[in-house]
Formats: sequence, C-alpha cells, structure tokens
Amino acid sequence: MTVVLSYHRIVEREPSEVDSRWKSFTAILLLVIIASCLVLSFSLHGLLVDFKYNCLLDANLKFNLKANQTLGDGSNNSIISPFANYTIDEYWSSWSNGAYCETLQYAPLLQGISSTIWLALFLIHGPGRIMPQPWRIVFPSLVYFFGCLVTSVLTASFITQGLAKFCTEFWQVDTKRDYSCAQYVVLFALAKEPSALVQGDKNFLLTLVFPWVWVGATCLGFKEFFSERPATMTYNMDELKKRSVASTSYNISSNLKPTGKDEKAPASAKPSITEITRTHPTAYVIFASLLLDLLAFTMILPLLPSLLEYYRKNDNQLYGYLASSIKQFQLWIGAPERFTSVLFGGALGSMFSFLQFLSSPIVGALSDYYGRKPLMLLCATGIAASYGLWAYSESFLLFVIARFIGGISKGNVSLCMAVITDVSNQQNRGKAMALVGIAFSLGFIAGPMIGAMFARFSDKSGVLWFFAPAMFAMLLAVADILFLALCLKETHPKEKRSRQIINSLSHAIDHISIRALFRFSAVENLPQKDVRSLRRLGVTYFLYLFLYSGLEFTVTFLMYHKFGYTSIDQAKMFLTTGVLMAILQGSVVRRLPERLVQKSAVFGLYLIIPAFVIVGLAESSPVLYLGMILFAISTAFVVTCMTTITSQYGDFHQKGTVLGVFRSLGALARAVGPIVASIAFWCVGARITYITGGLLLLWPALMMQYLKL
Repeated sequence: MTVVLSYHRIVEREPSEVDSRWKSFTAILLLVIIASCLVLSFSLHGLLVDFKYNCLLDANLKFNLKANQTLGDGSNNSIISPFANYTIDEYWSSWSNGAYCETLQYAPLLQGISSTIWLALFLIHGPGRIMPQPWRIVFPSLVYFFGCLVTSVLTASFITQGLAKFCTEFWQVDTKRDYSCAQYVVLFALAKEPSALVQGDKNFLLTLVFPWVWVGATCLGFKEFFSERPATMTYNMDELKKRSVASTSYNISSNLKPTGKDEKAPASAKPSITEITRTHPTAYVIFASLLLDLLAFTMILPLLPSLLEYYRKNDNQLYGYLASSIKQFQLWIGAPERFTSVLFGGALGSMFSFLQFLSSPIVGALSDYYGRKPLMLLCATGIAASYGLWAYSESFLLFVIARFIGGISKGNVSLCMAVITDVSNQQNRGKAMALVGIAFSLGFIAGPMIGAMFARFSDKSGVLWFFAPAMFAMLLAVADILFLALCLKETHPKEKRSRQIINSLSHAIDHISIRALFRFSAVENLPQKDVRSLRRLGVTYFLYLFLYSGLEFTVTFLMYHKFGYTSIDQAKMFLTTGVLMAILQGSVVRRLPERLVQKSAVFGLYLIIPAFVIVGLAESSPVLYLGMILFAISTAFVVTCMTTITSQYGDFHQKGTVLGVFRSLGALARAVGPIVASIAFWCVGARITYITGGLLLLWPALMMQYLKL
C-alpha cells in the first residue's frame, strides 16, 4: 500500500512523468473488460432468446418423448441422434427466477458502460496535459478495479455454475454423454428460428469463456497497481513529503503582471505554464450538467418507435386525423400503414431540430445581455417541463407539445459552448471542448441503455407505459437545475455584457438567415480566399449532415419494423456503436496530426457510403451490425475532423463566429434531413432509401477530397 500511495503522490504532482507503458497497459485492460462484458451480455441474451426468455441457469428440465420420425430416405433419425425424439417440456420444467438471469445479463452490461466512462476519464488524465493538477486517478482506479474484480468473480461463478447444472440435465436423455453441451443447446432450443446475432452453440461457448476473460483482465488491472516499479523515475520519501506539502496554487493575474525593467521578479510571481493551461473548474461543471441533460435526452431514442406505435393504436384525435389525411396518398403509393409512424417520427425529429436551430442563436444573444446562468436555468427548466408533460401525454397532441417545448429549450448546448469560451483561453480551450465531446459520447452510450431498461420492465399494452422513463428523465433534468443553481457561477460579468439587447439579437439573425449562413456573412475582415474555402466547406458539411442525419434518424425504425428489435436490442446496437466511437475519438481522432485531418475526413466520408448500402441490403442481424460498425467508424472521424479544419480559419477573435456559423449549418441540416428521409422511407421503403442515400453521400466525399484549404 505504501508503494501505491507513493505512486499516487507522483501522479498527482507530475502526471506527465508517469511511465507511458503503465498508462497504455491500463487502457488496454479497460478495453478488454469493455469488450468481454459486451460479448458476455449479448451472448447470454442470445441463450435466453433461444429458450424463449426462460432462465436456464440452474434449471430442472423435464423432457417429453415424441413419436419417432423418419428421414427422407426412410431411416430412423435415432441413428443420427439417440435423443432427437425428446423435447423440453417448457411448462413442467422448473426454470430459475427470471430476475436472476436478468441480473447476470445486465451486470456485465453496466460494468461495460462504467468501464467506458472510466476509460474516458483515464484517457483525459493519461497524457498529463489535460489536467495539470489531475484528478487523483491511481487510488480511485485501485478501488474501481477491486469493485470490478468482485463483480466479475461473482458473475462468472454464478454463470459457470448455472450452465454446468443446465448441461447435466441433458444426461437424462443422453446417458452415454457423447454430445457436448453446446450441441444440446442447438438441438433442444425452444425457439426453432432463433433471432440472436450468432448461433446457439457459439452463444453457449462465448457465455462460458468470456466471464473468465473479464475476471482475468480485472485481476491484471488490479495487480498492476502493486507493481514494484510503477514509473520510470524514482523518488525517495523525503522528496515525496517535500512535494506533498509544497503549495502549487498561483494567481494567474499576478503571474501575468509585468515587472519593471530593473525589478527582479519574485519566484512566486513567475508565470506558471501549469496555471495558464489548466482547465477551468467551470468546464467540469458544464461537463456534468451536459451529461445529465444528454442522459435524459437520449433515453427516448430506443423508445420512439414503440411510442409512435402506441399512439397509432390508441390516439384517434391528432394522430388519427393526420393518418386519415394522408390515407389516399398512402394507398396510392402502397405504403404500409405501420410505416406511418416513421413519417410522423421524422416530422417530430425535424421539428425538434428546427426549433433548436432557431432558439440557439436567440438564447445566446439573450445571454450576452442578461448573463449565462439565468438563461441556462431557464433552458433547463423548460427541458424538465417537457419531460414532465411527456410523462402524462396520453394523446399524441400532448406528446407533440412536449417535444415542442423541449426543442425551444434546447439552446442550452450553445450556452455551454459560450460558458466554456468565457472561462478558457487559447491554450486550454481545446481541452475544455474535449470535455463536451466526451459528455456527448457518454450520454449517447448510457442514455439509450437506461431508456431500454425501463422499457424492458414496462407493459407496453398498458396506458402510459412510458411514465417511468419520462419521470426518470424529468428527475435528471431537475437534478441538472439544482446542480446549475448551486455550482455554476456567472461567467459573463456585467461590464462585458451587451449594452443594448437589440444589438445582440441583430447578430443572432446572421445565424438564422439561411442565405447569411451559407455565405458566412457574420464573419468579417477575412481574406476572400479563406471566405471561398469556408463557403465550400460549409456546403460540404451541410450536404453530409443532411443525408447522414436522415438515415441516422430512421435506423431505429428500420431495426423495429424490419428486424423486430425490441428497445433493449436497439440499445445494445447504440451501445456497440457508441463505445466504438468513444474509443476511436479518445485514442485516434484527437491525436491526429494536422496533415492527416483532411485525409481522415475524406476517409470517413467514403467509408459511410458502403455502411449505409450494407444497412439497406441487410437481411440478418450480423450484416446489420457490420453496416452499423462501419457507420460508427466513419462518424468518429468526419464531424470532428471537419470541425478541426474549420477552426483553422480566422484569427483568435473570429474563430468563435466561424464555428458558430458552422454549427448553425449543421443544425439546419439536422432540421431538414429526418423529415426527407422519413418521407422516402414511407414512400419507397428502407432498402431504396438507404442505398440511394449512401450513393448520394459520394457527392460531399468528392467535394471534400478536392477541397483546397
């Protein structure tokens, strides 16, 4: 323990001196834990699907004897399998409690999500530059790996014991024990047409092996903290004590205060690079607030298809009126009635994004006059109210009103960017913005899974089955309000605020006017060559996001209508793609050298073409997963790289305006894309929509490839 605590002090004081091999090895172990947890959860889910969600661990099986059947050549099938004439009696078999299997299924899933979050935090700390006085990562990591070790050992033990007991049940009919348990699973599966991603025998082997891969990786991670040589440098205890009592707090303003020509600057007044590059504490407040907001916002993603199906069957007012209004056109084009929910879902998605597009510049302008904190609290209150209204929206009209209020209140994201701009400088702004990206990644990983877990235990045939997830989202929003009220300090003082509100609002018009957006009219005193490049880059970005956002929005309906995915199945897809994107953004994209940024953006744009074509052609879950994995890899590169390219234009005071116009173009594309793609999905079906959209993405890819920066 002395070694660990000593190492803790070293990392706390000089993180940049920590052995890079230790950091890399720990990150790799976390990746192995994430992968093994996801594989274990998915494979156990596949086994449960094969046995119609009956908990097979520690089950006592009863078998029925069928009448002998002959093969096509007249031979008896007992020659091939002596117990092929037996079936499991689902009713009289004694299955284990369903909550037991669900706990063992979701425990590794939650561990994978938490490990992803921990990996993100570890990567922030790792290089020793994001946090000059870093969060104390070593000792908390030791505690984390210990908790992970306990969870993994218990889960692996219960699963192994349960599968072993399950396998012995088959010895009732196979006394010679000539077959493996994996073969029993295939032969005795209750679902004769399994919908799992891989076959039953492979699911069994994966479920048997990967709990112990999880345990092994956790043991190595736990052991790594007790290494005798944790860092490349050596410190004696006197040095450690001296460092532990040394004060490291400096006053930035005093550091930057000039001294006279002949005056010798005192030691305490020497500029500290650590202080200048340190991420402001307010950035972490914004990170936490944004994470709470995104967790609540993304919960609805896997629930939306089921929600719209609920209104299609139960709402005869607004939904019924709109459905009857398009009935004749629907019959003329031959669109299935169940696809009407896709059309209305696209309209809702575009409405929400369009309202966000309108409100963000206006809220930003008002915050220039009234201050950031009041507007942040106002937006958070509106978001909480929208979730509360959703919880009681028996009718489709109330749900539309709830989404309307939520869209109007979504200016908080642009306010978060403004707050970070207020408290950061040129040296640390990129590090603070990285926290925003991490909050988005974590929100889109954990949020859909939370929503799907609520849906898993909800009776969708009942009234207001979505009450629990909506109320939980509202609780997160209320927690965000309290957190902002208590922790956020005003970052835009009165002396820096706009003197006339009309001036602020006039600048906001440039971010709403479509013509002004594409011409980058808000950016002044920029060379004409740079303006032309920015305009071409803006058009490329708009075309990409217009096509991308529409296909991305409708993929949940594709999984629901074509593949019969439940909310939990959709959440697992979001989890897989989200983890992959977070890993790529944290390990590869943020370390790209400047010369490779444009090439990486072009690579991502070309990669998404086959991704959407594969999704459109997919007839099975493995092919769909392949397309979505390519989609995740592409997404990790394109937007980040294009934003990085855009940030290179303009001087320090112009970059905020340039990026603001760029984000507004993206918001406009997201406002138009979902409704267009949903109309295409409704009219011509998913296959033509995705293949056509994928091929059209060749246009922005070529524009990006030949763009001269």
